[in-house]
Amino acid sequence: MARLPSPKAVAPTVLSLLSFILVAVLMAIGCSPNWQSFALISIDTTTLKSAFYTGTGSGLPIHDAYSLHLQTTFKFLPLTLIQNDLTTHYSRQTIDSLRIPGGIQDIFTKKYNLILHVAFILYIFAITSTGAGILLGGAAMFDLFGKAALVGLGNAVLATLLLFVASTMTTAIQFNATSVINALGAPIGIAAIHGSGFMTLTWCSCVTSLLAAGAWFVVDK
Repeated sequence: MARLPSPKAVAPTVLSLLSFILVAVLMAIGCSPNWQSFALISIDTTTLKSAFYTGTGSGLPIHDAYSLHLQTTFKFLPLTLIQNDLTTHYSRQTIDSLRIPGGIQDIFTKKYNLILHVAFILYIFAITSTGAGILLGGAAMFDLFGKAALVGLGNAVLATLLLFVASTMTTAIQFNATSVINALGAPIGIAAIHGSGFMTLTWCSCVTSLLAAGAWFVVDK
C-alpha cells in the first residue's frame, strides 16, 4: 500500500522552497534598469552630467547610474566603467579631467570586492542547502528514510547561518560604501543610492530559512 504524505513535513518543504526562490531571484537579478531598486548599490551621475552640461553646453556620454548586483561583484569597477563609456563615445573628457575621486573605485578594489566575493560564495552554498531542503522535505513527507527530519533540521540551520552571514556582510557593505561614496562624490555631483529591494530579498530568505528550521524541529519531535 502506498505511503500517505506526512502533513507535518509540508511546512518545512514549502518554506525551504520559498527560501530557495528568494535566493535564486536575488542571484539572478542583473543590471537591467527595471531592477534598479534591487541593486546593492547604484552610483548616480545625473547631477555630474547636469553640471557639466550647464558649464560647457555639452553632454557627457555616460550612464545615469552604475549599479552593483551580485552578478557584477567580480567586475564592479565604477571609474573604469565611466572611462570606458567616455572612450567608446570618443569624448575628450576623462575621469581625471572630471575630477572623479579615485577613492570611489579604490574602496571596491582594495576592500569590498573581496568581501562581496565571499558573500557570493555563501549565497551559492545557501541556495544549494535550501535546494537540498526541498528534497529532504519530499523524503520526509513520504518517509523514505528515518533520519530525513533530523538531516533536514541540520540542513536548514546551516542554510540559515549562511544566509545570515551573507546578509550581514552585504548590508554592512551597502551602508558603508554608500556613506564613503557620498562623502567623496558630493563635491562633483556623484551620489550613491540603494533601494530596499536587495535587503528585502536577502533578509526575507534568511527569515524563511529560519522558519523552515523551526518547522523541521517540529517534524523531528
